[in-house]
Amino acid sequence: MKIKLTLLIGGLLLAACGEPADQGADTTQPDDTTTTRPAEVTTTVDTENLEQVAVQARAQLAQELQTSEGNLKLVSTQPVTWRDASVGCPEPNQGYAQVLTEGYLVVFEYDGDQYEVHQAVDSEPIVCFEPASEGFIPPTKKAPEISIPPPID
Repeated sequence: MKIKLTLLIGGLLLAACGEPADQGADTTQPDDTTTTRPAEVTTTVDTENLEQVAVQARAQLAQELQTSEGNLKLVSTQPVTWRDASVGCPEPNQGYAQVLTEGYLVVFEYDGDQYEVHQAVDSEPIVCFEPASEGFIPPTKKAPEISIPPPID
């Protein structure tokens, strides 16, 4: 009787200390070729200052293109979450922190071409002539439509 009780208690202790039973969880391990993305990222970027962001972006793009700000037509402005610190505009042979970076994507049209201006929150806008494919995580909600007044020349 003492041996049966000891075996029973020992078995219960082993069962309690073991791994939990599979409860429908996926136990497959990804191979080296698997890439993972966040399922959903909600940007925390303030949408109230989109107009100010667009004005700064327009000034930067006009300077880069050496044209008047009035020649640039705003296509869209949206808050985004960039996949890394390059804000979707990586330079060759440069390394970037692999952190999600809150910011903005502003698109303008000039002389039949579209130009992207990328920006991280609290940073200067960057005209991105060669944007990275899949450089940002699409926002989960649509940004409000804005328009910016023409500059006073």
